[in-house]
Formats: sequence, C-alpha cells, structure tokens
Amino acid sequence: AFDLLPVLLLVTDEVEEEIQRSIPRRQAYRKGGHLVLGSASARRREILTRAGFRFRSATPRFDEAAVIRRLERRRFGHAFHVTLREALAEMVTGKWRSLEHRRDDVVLCFDTVVHDGRKVWGKPLDRHQAEGFIKALSGRTHQVTTACLAGMGPWCRIRMWTTHVQFRPLEEGDITRVMDR
Repeated sequence: AFDLLPVLLLVTDEVEEEIQRSIPRRQAYRKGGHLVLGSASARRREILTRAGFRFRSATPRFDEAAVIRRLERRRFGHAFHVTLREALAEMVTGKWRSLEHRRDDVVLCFDTVVHDGRKVWGKPLDRHQAEGFIKALSGRTHQVTTACLAGMGPWCRIRMWTTHVQFRPLEEGDITRVMDR
C-alpha cells in the first residue's frame, strides 16, 4: 500500500490555491470549515484517522454501480483508459455533488476501479464473488486506478493515479487467509 497523505495534501493545497485565485479580493475568505470525507469506506476513515486528520464522514447518495456497468460494456484498448478516467471523474464528482456540506468545508471523495485490460472488476457483492475475483487475478497483473477529489465551495480538483499489482499464484489456503482478514 502507498501513503495517501502526500496525495491528500497536494490535492487540498491545489484547491486552496484555486480558491484564493478565484475569489474577488473584496471578499474575505473565511476559514473555519471542516474536513468532510465523502465515503462510507471504513478503510478510508482509518487512513485519515491514522494520519491525524480530524474529519467527519458523510455517505454520498450516488449510484456508482450504473457508471461501472456502462464502463464494463466498453471495449478495452487505448480509448478505454480515457473512458476509465472519465468514469472515475464522474463517480467522484457525483459523490461530491450528492453531499450536504458548508461552503467552507473541504470535501474529499475517492473511488477506485480494478481492471486488467479485459475486464473491470466492480465491488464484489459478497464473499463468494470476492473469492472468485481473487482466483481470477491469481498469478496475473492488474491495475488499480484511484480518483481523489478535493472540493471546497464550487471549486474542486481531481487527481488520479494507477498502480500495477502483480499477484503471485495463490493457493486455496492463501485465498482463505486473505478473505478472513
């Protein structure tokens, strides 16, 4: 796993700079907002907590599954990566827009898509499907692309990065141990 903190700081600094450039000088920019994590993910809450951030969580009301289904119907190839980035941008923007927050809150929304050049792996519906995903990826390389949106008021910045992951061939016991974590 990589450290999200530098990414969070970079994205939130860019939003702050955009706000300072965009607000007319006669208006006072008042700090006092809160950091809002627009995610139901326990893992993302854990990362921010361990990094020392004080924040509140809010669950977005956005159906990302519809975007994933549309993406899954696309053909893979060079244009797929453009489409993937557009889909991730649509998902984090949709989450951001669905949240109730104050104008001076900094809102962070994330989404991650696993893909392997032939298939987009959505979120598994249950343990059985998750085991199937792990078996299918065993011994293969896949990509994990994450989008991070930092927004404040009407301004936002989106950053994306892709990590290439090589799974070693996994035996049934390995898969069970992964699933039991």
